[in-house]
Amino acid sequence: MRKTLSALPLLALTLLMSGTRGAESGTLTGKVSFEGDLPEAFSFDLTVKPSDVAVCSGGQGNLKPSKRLLVDKESHGVGAVVVRLSKADGKAPADGKSFPAKRRPMIDQSACEFAPFVEWVESGQSLRIKSSDAVMHNIHAYKDRMGGETIFNEAMPEKDKVFTKKLEDPGVVVLGCDAGHIWMCAYVIVVESPYIELSAKDGTFKMEGIPPGKYTVSFWQAGWKVTAGAADLKTGKPQNYSYSEPLVLETTVQINAGENKLDPVLTKDGWKK
Repeated sequence: MRKTLSALPLLALTLLMSGTRGAESGTLTGKVSFEGDLPEAFSFDLTVKPSDVAVCSGGQGNLKPSKRLLVDKESHGVGAVVVRLSKADGKAPADGKSFPAKRRPMIDQSACEFAPFVEWVESGQSLRIKSSDAVMHNIHAYKDRMGGETIFNEAMPEKDKVFTKKLEDPGVVVLGCDAGHIWMCAYVIVVESPYIELSAKDGTFKMEGIPPGKYTVSFWQAGWKVTAGAADLKTGKPQNYSYSEPLVLETTVQINAGENKLDPVLTKDGWKK
């Protein structure tokens, strides 16, 4: 469920404006952190595809912990949160920065996981998908959600093969694997504006080159609740997994020249109000 927050004096958000005299643009920095007890961890059963357990587990057993919620133990920062900025009318800032010229986004399939779990690409840019596993994978890309409208579906039977696909339509692309690895999932955010960042492992983020003005800032986290589907009558193993909706926080801010700081907080119940 999308939660839109318009009031600035929120307990979960601290906005620090420290405009630098003579600066022509603003920088938005901050940290996404997790407060309170972490939700109970979920583990996927790798024996759904018993022939691939050795590759998929990396020698760690038959269960693979979910990495949908990435919280750093030391900093309590939340990684892989998408931070986006737009003007009040939803458009990108005028006379702002450009997309990085040399950025070449890639997602790897390693130990039967997509890495990174969240990536972004510029609309019209090619995404490279690699397989580092000596097992059969199949990249099934859906629009908006797992099991939604198919965007592309490509078999990757060879180790170290790289598949390239140009993504045009802005929005969320969800990747899965039809080759028996039903736990595999990744998200690709396709954007038309370069005002996008991913929070680092420690939860920090930094967005530069923002013309001063009033903006909407959004924070997107993939959601971490996992539900096992109906069991196969022969094996007793789940036939699929479903995931909770992404958690989206929006707030309106005034960006001044110099440094601007915004620190959102997640809890086990979602974004803190």
